[in-house]
Amino acid sequence: MKSAILSFILISWAHMAFAQPGSITNIQVSQGAGDNERVVDILFDLSGNDLVYDLELEVSFDDGGTYAPIDPGEVTGALTVSPGAGIHLVWDGRVSYAGIATDMARIRITATTSQCGNPITDIRDGQIYNTVLIGTQCWMAENLNVGLRIDGISDQTNNGIVEKYCYDDLESNCDIYGGLYQWDEMMNYTTQEGTQGICPPGWHAPTYAEWKAITDYVKSQPEYLCNGNTSYIAKALAATTHWLTDTNTCAVGNNLAANNATGFSALPGGGRSPDGSFNGIGEYDTWWSSTEYTNRGRKLRYFDGSVKLYNYYKTIGFSVRCLRD
Repeated sequence: MKSAILSFILISWAHMAFAQPGSITNIQVSQGAGDNERVVDILFDLSGNDLVYDLELEVSFDDGGTYAPIDPGEVTGALTVSPGAGIHLVWDGRVSYAGIATDMARIRITATTSQCGNPITDIRDGQIYNTVLIGTQCWMAENLNVGLRIDGISDQTNNGIVEKYCYDDLESNCDIYGGLYQWDEMMNYTTQEGTQGICPPGWHAPTYAEWKAITDYVKSQPEYLCNGNTSYIAKALAATTHWLTDTNTCAVGNNLAANNATGFSALPGGGRSPDGSFNGIGEYDTWWSSTEYTNRGRKLRYFDGSVKLYNYYKTIGFSVRCLRD
């Protein structure tokens, strides 16, 4: 009886929805030995006419008769990619297929034009995020929630582990509002503007210019303005729940049902102060920019109709929104 998966063959399809066909070429496949016999290394080139593609992997153990989806959580490497050479994926099938022994295994890869608006899965922890297209930018439609929770009284440190704060040290608040991060933690200890930081592969921490691009776009669209005023776009970005109420016309907290015309779905997760305390849940949400020397975050407040621009100390804990590369 065979004791390991043998002879993986990669069969590739490149189906480009709403675009001229592209292709996956120059495929190289190898698998490990010993305890790593079910770890498959895949290297290939992708060509196509669109900017971004979603990759899906399937596996067959009957020589291509039937295929089953491979869990994205078992795949290392970006599953949302731009066309290019040397795309690298590693599939670790040791958990899902520990008992399989065959020399009739095939892997099928499908590349499809990425449609912003579909949920994406963070391959690092399986967390699923909604996405939304605003202008030409594809944003996560919720705050990032990745990492190991630590108490607010402690600073996040360069220890090789992504750490997050949850408001009032409650994981349930991270489930709703996302994690809170110091600037250095968000940047993953680099100073490169526009870096991936702690965002998933294929996504990055937005720059000041990218934050300006979204607010400029929303201001340019009459349907997103309150009372036709380009200063009042906050309601179009704010979610319809969890905000405190306010009677001021055009304030985020006035008539919550009229919020979120863009689908950005901002929730008021508050922040963590340098002294370790938490404040502002229900009142505001603030997001970091990756632009280091200004630290110009964006902020929504329940009693205001405008999007504020602020400079902050890097030791404050704020939300992170990721932007697709």
